[in-house]
Amino acid sequence: MPDLIDFMNGTAFVLEDLGNMDTDLLLVVWADRSGKVEEAMNDKGRIEQELTRRMNADNSTQIQHPIFEVKLGTPNYDYSRLKALAELVDKDEYARAYTPAHQEEKKVDVPEKFDMRVVNAWLKYGASIQEAISYAELPLSRRITIRRREQKEG
Repeated sequence: MPDLIDFMNGTAFVLEDLGNMDTDLLLVVWADRSGKVEEAMNDKGRIEQELTRRMNADNSTQIQHPIFEVKLGTPNYDYSRLKALAELVDKDEYARAYTPAHQEEKKVDVPEKFDMRVVNAWLKYGASIQEAISYAELPLSRRITIRRREQKEG
């Protein structure tokens, strides 16, 4: 296999010959690559941000694409706003979802929390509950994931 030639600032050098490269040149190459990685990560972040913005604007959680699987994760919620559900759902149902802040025996402070699997099941109970849950959702809190789909050969 021929040596891989790379170009940095217009100068060609052989990557397989790193052991024979001068330390100063290695550091220059490292700095060049680090800058390119940082630039690529910034570009990737901006692309993810724009895709997330578009998905939020379209009220979608997935993008249909033949090569990539693009999904928004579950959102975060403002628990103080979710407490309004106590007046909208059955007391026992609410207790299934909500755990008040408390200390456990090991003296660990456990913050309040809601089991969102239970809370989201309440969406079927109508508009007032849907509105309360939607109001508690923190804007732009969903994380985007992008994966290349496995291509079927054939």
